[in-house]
Amino acid sequence: MSKKTFTYFALVIENKHLGVAKKIKNTVLASNNLGFDGKALFFDTNFRGLISFIIAFTKNKSNILYIRFSDLAFPFLFPILCIKRLFGQTVIVDVPTPRCVGIRELDMMIKNPIKRNLRKIWNYLSSTWIFFPVNRVVQYADEDLWFSLGIKNKTIKIGNGINIDNKLPIAKENSDKKTLNLIAVAQLADWHGYDRLIKAISKLDKDFKIRLKIVGDGYILSYLKNLTIELNLEDKITFTGSLFYRDLDNAFDEMDIGVSSLGLYRINLNESSVLKSREYLARGLCTIGVGKDPDFDENSKYRFVVSNSDSIDDIVNLLIELKNINLPNRQEVRNYAIENFTFEKKLIKILKKLNIVY
Repeated sequence: MSKKTFTYFALVIENKHLGVAKKIKNTVLASNNLGFDGKALFFDTNFRGLISFIIAFTKNKSNILYIRFSDLAFPFLFPILCIKRLFGQTVIVDVPTPRCVGIRELDMMIKNPIKRNLRKIWNYLSSTWIFFPVNRVVQYADEDLWFSLGIKNKTIKIGNGINIDNKLPIAKENSDKKTLNLIAVAQLADWHGYDRLIKAISKLDKDFKIRLKIVGDGYILSYLKNLTIELNLEDKITFTGSLFYRDLDNAFDEMDIGVSSLGLYRINLNESSVLKSREYLARGLCTIGVGKDPDFDENSKYRFVVSNSDSIDDIVNLLIELKNINLPNRQEVRNYAIENFTFEKKLIKILKKLNIVY
């Protein structure tokens, strides 16, 4: 008996958008682990790439077609999607960012006002009818009313998946129980909100033992360094720059908490599926974040939530509380990540909604 086939289509430049390409490849790997014959097809984000994408999609006869959403391509795919459904193929659309958020992002992406407004009109006119033929729409946060009309019953909201390698080490326990050790890893940007954390640390009593390790580079790095110097926190906060492989593994040792994005409000988000939160838990560390996350209960013992605003006081209060909290066992935290975050678990959830046997 031949395997069911699974093909992931994406208008993504593979060697330019490495993070996105990695996610796509891991989704395909998960499909293979579940017994499918899976493959990923990448296409350039230009006119030629769009035409190649449409032709390849039209010809493909896979049992399951998984597509990364493109606002430019989908109106053209509508008649093809209708035919695919008639021939019994299953179509799943991955919408990585709520379309209402994508509309706002166009203001930063497209400087030409005519092109920007035309792109917005294109999005609003395509609305949700472009999804009517598909079997399921996968999203990672709530959508607004206009972009969810008529498709709520076929929309699945799940958190981002990660690949948890058995070789990934669990962070070693902190031997100094009197010091609270925090780690923040990111390609540093304003929406990570680490300036809030630095300012909160400056509000703590001078004898409060805390260490913050910030790993990564980015356009806001110099600002964070200058802020640290300005607040006289060089003895509490260190910057390592980007780290990889064993150096990155070692950076997590003796850490207590991983700090996720604290500035989602700066990009108009109150709900997000931040990959870094999942990576912290995979290493055995609980995390601090803001807003909602579909993979965590409201009062999760693995995720501590502060306000999604410029407030500093609530971060100060949390840091004080964390000194007196018995954090979950690191293996327990790792197990939670394995049970909830892996690409296999995410794909199984989608397949179950479609009653597909794997």
